[in-house]
Amino acid sequence: MLLSLEILGFKSFPEATRVDLDTGITAIVGPNGSGKSNVTDAIRWGLSEQSARILRGQRMSDMIFSGTAQRRPMSYAEVVLTFDNSKRVFDLDYDTVSISRRYHRSGESEYFINKTACRLKDVNTLLVDTGIGLDGYSIVGQGKIDEILNERSDDRRLIFDEASGIVQFKSRKAESERRLERANQNLLRVDDILEELRRQADPLKQQAEDARRYSELNDRYRKLDISLSWMQIKDYEKQAGEAEENQNIATLELIDAEAALTAINKKNSRLDDEIAELEITVEAERKAHNELSVKLADTTGAIALSREKESSSEERLQQLEEEKLRLNEQISILANTVIDRQERHSQLEKQCKSYEGRLLEAKEALAEAVSGLSKSEKETDELRKGREELKDCLFQVNSELQSAKAENSFLQDHLNASVAELSGDQSDLNRAVFALEEVSARLEVLQAELALSEQVAEEMKAVRIEAERKLEDIDQSIIELRDSERQRAYEEDTLSRLEQSFEGYQKPVKDLMQAIRHKEELRTGVVGPLGSLLNIPEDLALAVDVALGAMVHNIVCDTEDTAKTLIDFLREHNLGRVTFLPQAALQVSKIGQGSLDALRTEKGFVGLASDLIKIRPGLENVLDYALGRVLIADSLDDAIKIARKSGRKYRIVSRNGDIMYPGGSMSGGSLSNRQSGLAGRPARIRALQEERLEIAQKIASIESEYNTALDRLHLAAASEEDSLSRLSQKRSVFAESEFDYKSKDNHLTALKSSVHKRQSAIEKTKEQIVSSLATYQDAEQKSVSLRAQIADLDDKIAKAETENRSASEQRELLRDDVTHLEISLQSLQEALQEINSNMQSSDEEEERHRQRIVDIDESIESYRLRIKTEQENIIKARSSLEVIEQQLIGLEQSLQLSSKRQVTMQQEKRELYLSLQSKSEQLGLLRSAKAKQEAAQERIVEQRDDLLNRIWETYNLTLHEIEDRTVEIDSPAQAKRERNRIRNELEAMGAINHNALNDYEALRNRLESSESQRKDIENARSELKEVISSLEHAMRERFQETFHRINQNFSPVFSDLFSGGIAQLSLSETEDILDADIEIRAQPPGKKLSRLSLLSGGERCLTAIALIFAILQLKPTPFVVFDEIESSLDDVNGQRFANYIKNYSDHMQFILVTHRKPTMEAADRLYGVTMQERGISRVLSMKLSNVDQE
Repeated sequence: MLLSLEILGFKSFPEATRVDLDTGITAIVGPNGSGKSNVTDAIRWGLSEQSARILRGQRMSDMIFSGTAQRRPMSYAEVVLTFDNSKRVFDLDYDTVSISRRYHRSGESEYFINKTACRLKDVNTLLVDTGIGLDGYSIVGQGKIDEILNERSDDRRLIFDEASGIVQFKSRKAESERRLERANQNLLRVDDILEELRRQADPLKQQAEDARRYSELNDRYRKLDISLSWMQIKDYEKQAGEAEENQNIATLELIDAEAALTAINKKNSRLDDEIAELEITVEAERKAHNELSVKLADTTGAIALSREKESSSEERLQQLEEEKLRLNEQISILANTVIDRQERHSQLEKQCKSYEGRLLEAKEALAEAVSGLSKSEKETDELRKGREELKDCLFQVNSELQSAKAENSFLQDHLNASVAELSGDQSDLNRAVFALEEVSARLEVLQAELALSEQVAEEMKAVRIEAERKLEDIDQSIIELRDSERQRAYEEDTLSRLEQSFEGYQKPVKDLMQAIRHKEELRTGVVGPLGSLLNIPEDLALAVDVALGAMVHNIVCDTEDTAKTLIDFLREHNLGRVTFLPQAALQVSKIGQGSLDALRTEKGFVGLASDLIKIRPGLENVLDYALGRVLIADSLDDAIKIARKSGRKYRIVSRNGDIMYPGGSMSGGSLSNRQSGLAGRPARIRALQEERLEIAQKIASIESEYNTALDRLHLAAASEEDSLSRLSQKRSVFAESEFDYKSKDNHLTALKSSVHKRQSAIEKTKEQIVSSLATYQDAEQKSVSLRAQIADLDDKIAKAETENRSASEQRELLRDDVTHLEISLQSLQEALQEINSNMQSSDEEEERHRQRIVDIDESIESYRLRIKTEQENIIKARSSLEVIEQQLIGLEQSLQLSSKRQVTMQQEKRELYLSLQSKSEQLGLLRSAKAKQEAAQERIVEQRDDLLNRIWETYNLTLHEIEDRTVEIDSPAQAKRERNRIRNELEAMGAINHNALNDYEALRNRLESSESQRKDIENARSELKEVISSLEHAMRERFQETFHRINQNFSPVFSDLFSGGIAQLSLSETEDILDADIEIRAQPPGKKLSRLSLLSGGERCLTAIALIFAILQLKPTPFVVFDEIESSLDDVNGQRFANYIKNYSDHMQFILVTHRKPTMEAADRLYGVTMQERGISRVLSMKLSNVDQE
């Protein structure tokens, strides 16, 4: 009894839900879509149902609650079924047994029995023969009812097998058959292995002998090769020592040359320093010369200025002396006129008036003269100022002129020296270009030769690679062909054995043919099974196999008497039934040619089956009898069209095995793997034989190609090695020439750079000379212009001074006149006043004249001092000028000496440069020689290392180990010939299986082991056959007994449900009761006995229910789940079902998922499944017996 059902996360039950179950009837109800059928699915799932489709899902993860808008999905689902095991329904010593199943969304499944983890297999084993199995009758849904009602008896048999308890037997039988099949396959594999091992034995033995011979030759070759290599290594070491000694000598010479070059470089550097110091000295002397020139010009200008100042002072002194003389004369005149004043008083008065008129005119003339003289003096001062400025400019221009002249002289000397040096550099450059062109030409020739050698080496490598690829392709083709040959041989052998043992034919046919083979008296007149006589094209094998059907098992014989004899033999030995085709008695009915011609135009028409295949000569009427009225079409659509055109009179088979029967019925669909293929087996065997022969011919041809390709590979490898050797030599020569080229190219680049620098320097010097000449010419022009301007200004100043002096004299004269007039007027007035006032004004006028004379004397003294100062300045300037001129002469002499010394140093530097160039060339030659010595030594060391590497790679020997492995060699030449002979012999032996000795011994061990294994497999096959035979016997007995008892229960149950009538079960006639179809016949009240398919829907459903109860009476199950099996019953039959369940519930627990009112009324406990929240089911319970009591 099922005590409880616990659900968590399964489908629409996210919350933990427990359904407690009791004896009697429990009904689970609810509206459509509420999830009540999920309870049945939970029970199925908990009992290890593996089909998501049966559980109304697409995949197993659909069993887990997938969530709603308000609830998150769950990660796993779990169902726990708890059973009452007090009656030991399960083979466990517990009163209660729980089966749990948990499934995670990750795909992991867990099973538990009594909360102990277990396997799915353990759960299925526990449920076997309990009636609770998924394929039994403990859970019955509408689908199960449909399976019972289905015409296919396979589904129906599962219920009877479960009821009879032979499911476990079938499982054991199936397992034994699988083991037997595996044993058969293993036996075939072992036979194949034995055949292959035996086939390999002789060739492997020969290979082992070749390997032994190869090992002996290889040992001798190894000793000779190591010894000769050791001698060659010693020779290389000797050559390396000589090369090292030569290299040391070259190194010493190189060191001496480098020391000499260093000394020259030091001397050159010292000379450069002296030249630089001399240039600094010359530059300082030039600078001093320029400064003295400037100073000389300044002194000359100062003398000229002092002379002008002296001349001006002398002129002014002369003017003052003249004025003093005039004043003295006036004083004398005044002294002489005092006596006559009185007498002249009257005259003076007259004269005063006259003097006043004259004085007014003189003052006006004086004012005009003063104004003109002031303006003229200002203009003269401006001219003097302009002249001083021009003199300053002239002095500066003269300095620039001297500097430009000196610079131009220096640049010209530098240009001449640079041009001479450039000429020498260009000569060196021309020689270097010529030398580089020679090396370049030689390098181009070597490069072309190297490219040609590389191309040849690449071509040889490509030829060798192509030969290797060709060899590998041929070898792979041989392997593939041999594999194909083995596969076909295996398939041919298998099919031949099957054909010889008549495997695949029905057991009676097989037994009879084996008896005929062993009994001479039965052979007369027997031709053989029809399937073994046909030669069918492979593309028609399936169609012909389907068309023949069971006829392929028919045995062809000559007459009815022969057939009768064989039938008697079958009956006598209880071998079963066989159909015979007596050739003499066959009535052939073949489709006429006219009908065939009418159908040939139809699309997809292939032909008449008997015309498309062949049979053993003399048996044509048998072929016509079997296939003379069968047509072949390309497809089912073509077959339908042909059937329509032929009036559906013939059997038509498509290439895919679909059949159109006469009268219009059709058969088609997928074909089982048990499709015999017997009809095409002989043709396949012959085809395999032909294919094997063709493959063997191909292998022979390809092996010849293999040998040719191997020879080509050896030739290509030798050619490649020779081309690589020549290429190495070419590369060495090319590397030396390339080094020489780079050295000369670097030297040429240095010379070009030097020439370019000198050319640039010369151009720059020329530009500087042009610029200096332009500066000199510009300065000279400026000097001439300035001198002309100064001379012009001097003329203007002299003229202006003359004019000014004349104007000054005129002004003084006018002033004197005015003064004289004023004095005269004043004298007259004073004389008048003096006459009138004791004649005092004459003394005052005399005093003024005397005071004026004093002032003039002071001015004269001042001018005389100025003249003396200027004369002294001139004397000093002349003395300084003489000193400067002497210094300039000394500097010019010093500059001449420095220039001569510069020329001498430059000459010495050129000589050092030539010496340096010579030493550099000598050093380059020494370095080149040293590099050649190093390259030679490296080549020797490289050859030695290559030889050591080859010895290491070939023999895994170090240098110290080689000497220990050498043998004494009297004649190296003879040893080399022997080594070459052995190598040629080894190469002539071709590919050697070096593991052949071990492989041959292993092969012998494998042969013994495989033969022993074959005996073990044969023994296991015999034991398995005995087990299968005993299982079949037990299953037949148990099934026959159980079927009889169910049949006895079926009719009474049917009568109780239908209130009358009868029903019965029957088995179809077959050789094996286990393969027989189960037929159900029923006779409801008022009707005749008929097959189940002829009843109404409700009658068929109730009949199926009756069969379920008949089985339950035979072997009651702990519980039964009915999931709406009564849904198709009407109200009357539904009530009958409910009443019967009610009466039967005393003996069995019922769990009913229903929505029918009679069923709910019959229940003792009612569970309602609701979906208050969308997508979430909840269970509500009610015990109806309590409701009835209330």
